[in-house]
Formats: sequence, structure tokens, C-alpha cells
Amino acid sequence: MIYFVNFYLGACLASFMAVIADRYPDQNFIWGRSYCFNCQHQLAWRDELPIFSFLLLKGRCRFCQQLIPKTLLIVEICGGLVLSHLNFFDISAWVEILFLTSLLLLSLMDIKQHYFDIIWLSPIVLTLIFRRISAPFFDWQDCLQLVPIVGAMVISILLGKFGQGDLLIYLAIALFYHPARANFSLLLGCLLCIIWAFWKKPKGELPFLPFITSGLVLALFFS
Repeated sequence: MIYFVNFYLGACLASFMAVIADRYPDQNFIWGRSYCFNCQHQLAWRDELPIFSFLLLKGRCRFCQQLIPKTLLIVEICGGLVLSHLNFFDISAWVEILFLTSLLLLSLMDIKQHYFDIIWLSPIVLTLIFRRISAPFFDWQDCLQLVPIVGAMVISILLGKFGQGDLLIYLAIALFYHPARANFSLLLGCLLCIIWAFWKKPKGELPFLPFITSGLVLALFFS
């Protein structure tokens, strides 16, 4: 039962992150009421229940029958799965919950805009401070694992192949968890990116942050 509760609370957080990413910076994402983008009709509370509303409405707006983007359902399910292993009723787990939901938000912003404002790194910085206070720091041998990857990413940034945000998030994962986990997450993210590129054959730039975040999620499941 507790896993279902954690899953659904995670889905609710993921749904809110999707709202922020969708409305920022042009609309109020805290007080503004949700509405259908097609008919502009304000949604009732029963239309905004993560996962359940999509299924009950069969993926369509209650008022105009316009299809609701399936990406919202996917984000909610993924958010629930990512956070289901964390106990929302344990205050000590909220540091990691905030860290992971912040990564999800930045990933969604990267998908939409191909960048994120530096202000949205504030929650991640806050979680890193709390994490390092409560957990021992790594020794210098662990930190050496970061050197070749950071060097390669800096060169890629100078060549215009990576964004600075990708490097910052890689370092944040390393500081929050461990350099080895950050490297594993990056490796999995690169593999996912290659698979996606071969499958979808996208034109133009690919936002890489969602792949790093997905790699971290897989790394957490593997561990």
C-alpha cells in the first residue's frame, strides 16, 4: 500500500513539474487555473487527477474532445516510478525527492526550450548542501573519476556539442550521489540518446539533459 501511495504522490509532483515547465515564463504556474489549450475551458478538479483523469476521460478533453498529449501521462507515470522507492512520510527522504523532482523539471524545460534559467538550479544547490552536511564527502581518489569526463564535456561545450547545463547537472549528480554513479548515469544516458537518435532520426539538436536524468533513474533501479 505504501508503495502505491508513494507512486501516486510522485505522479502528482511530476504533474506539477510538467505544469511549471509548460507555463514558465509566460504564465502563472502557482495560482493560474488549468485549462484546455484547445477550447480554453477551465478544468474541474476531477479533470486534473494525475493518471486517473487521463484514463477516465480516455485521453480527451471533457468539453471539446480534443486529444490530451500522451506525454503528460508518460511524465506522471515516470515520476511515480522514480519516486515510488522513497518514503514521502519520512522527512529525511525529502532531500532526495526534491533533488529528483528538480532534475525532472529541468529535463522538461530542456525538452521545451533547449535551456533552463539558472534560478531553477536553486533547489538542487539547496539539496546538495543538505546532502553534504548529512553524508561524508568523497576522498580524492573518487573525485579523480570526474576528471576525464569533465574534461571531455568541457571540450564538447567549447565545440558546441554540449550545453553548460549538462555539465552542471552531471556534477550535481556526482556530488549528490557519487562520482561513479554520475559516470554510470552519463553512460546510460549516452546509450539512450544513441538509441533514440537511431529510432526517431530527429532533425536538429537533441536536448541531452533528459537522457542524463533517465540514465540516473536506471542507475538507481540497478543499484
